[in-house]
Amino acid sequence: MKKTTHNATKTKWNFPAQTAEEVYGYGIRIDHDNPDHHVWDNNGTWWLHYVVYPTRATAERRRVSLKTKILEEARSRRDRIFDWFATREGAELRAA
Repeated sequence: MKKTTHNATKTKWNFPAQTAEEVYGYGIRIDHDNPDHHVWDNNGTWWLHYVVYPTRATAERRRVSLKTKILEEARSRRDRIFDWFATREGAELRAA
């Protein structure tokens, strides 16, 4: 895989959909049996966590607020973010 550069994209809730300007690839494992996979409640606000690969040899955990207290909205935002990631060059979405 070659290193790609993407422009940051803002969503309507002010989430930078692309939080690493230059990454080698994205690694997101999706657990279809767990509807809350990748989201967690931190003092009433839902957050998203995932991994990006800035180089072939390094991995970085990313955690970002989904800026909602409603679980269904958090799931929807997570799904839209993962849909965006799936369109990026170097994306690898795998079943957990």
